[in-house]
Amino acid sequence: MSWAYADDIKTLRCFFDELGVSAVWDNNGKFTSEVSKFSNKLRDGELIFDNIDKKARTARIIGIYGASDLIIIGDSNDLYFLYYDQTLITVFLSFPLKDGSFPAVMSSHQRIITPIISQNYGTCVNQTIN
Repeated sequence: MSWAYADDIKTLRCFFDELGVSAVWDNNGKFTSEVSKFSNKLRDGELIFDNIDKKARTARIIGIYGASDLIIIGDSNDLYFLYYDQTLITVFLSFPLKDGSFPAVMSSHQRIITPIISQNYGTCVNQTIN
């Protein structure tokens, strides 16, 4: 399988079906890690990225909570989607898997009371219709 060109991708269908990891710090600098609280929600659904326009640096995400606009950052051939809540989703188009899908990672960096980070792993499939 050859790698895909980011400029040619307009729609991706992604599944984050592997268990992720979360870490929470306390004010003493100690942190605990555990299975991500977001993993079960992500495992039950899919994320669709559509209207991907690398030149305009825009895209849309559709998931279990509805749709929202994203921005695309970076200039490599991989896709880096940035969501308004400090979530970064990376799709490694330059590393296709044998089944034609692409590895993907979702990293969330939030602060509610203390910093809470999580990372979830999955794959994406090109759903672009030419």
